[in-house]
Order: sequence, then structure tokens, then C-alpha cells
Amino acid sequence: MPPRCQRCGDVLGVYEPLILITEGLPCATSRAAEPHLFPTTDPGYHKACYELDGRPGGLAFGPEKRR
Repeated sequence: MPPRCQRCGDVLGVYEPLILITEGLPCATSRAAEPHLFPTTDPGYHKACYELDGRPGGLAFGPEKRR
């Protein structure tokens, strides 16, 4: 089953930007960029949906920013 956005419920596409909340921190990525992260139990959002909730940028990017 493909991952879904926690805000709108739509599928998180393979190539679209998404925000994955890992250990409480938002990280900008995509399923194509980091396929090893999926499947996951961490909540994910479309980038636009995450920003609609008033949570702007300042995000970590890519695996080098993860623990």
C-alpha cells in the first residue's frame, strides 16, 4: 500500500516533494530520492500540505541531515 499524506489523505507520489517526520523532525525528500525509507511508520505530508498547516521551511534535506 503506498504512503498517504497525513493531512489530505492522497497518495504521496514517487517523484513529488514530501515532508517526512522522523524522530520528531521534518525532512524534505521524495520516495524516488530515498526509496530505502519506505515503507515507514513515520508520518508523511505533501510539501504543500505541510506548509498549509503553517509549518514553513527550515527543513533538513537529504540523508546527510538525518541521524
